[in-house]
Amino acid sequence: MISRLEDRLVVMSAICTHKSCVLRKQDKKVLRCPCHKSFFSEYGTPTEGPAKIALPRYAVTLAEDGTIQVDTTQSFGEQDWDNPKAFIPLTKT
Repeated sequence: MISRLEDRLVVMSAICTHKSCVLRKQDKKVLRCPCHKSFFSEYGTPTEGPAKIALPRYAVTLAEDGTIQVDTTQSFGEQDWDNPKAFIPLTKT
């Protein structure tokens, strides 16, 4: 999933960290797991249910031609979300 979170563009997994079910969007700020009723904030942190681990984010870069490139072989846990490889900084225009 690609999300704009404040001044960052991030790419996070759409797979629940509890039992690997595909998440669904509950509303603009909530993701829900239909299998075991875990809920995640728009940032990917678990807020309710059996999931205890945040959704991993993937390495993301902006190519010279303006395309977004995602490397799913590099993932970042919640403690590493400030790693510069885990987001594309957005500037206000």
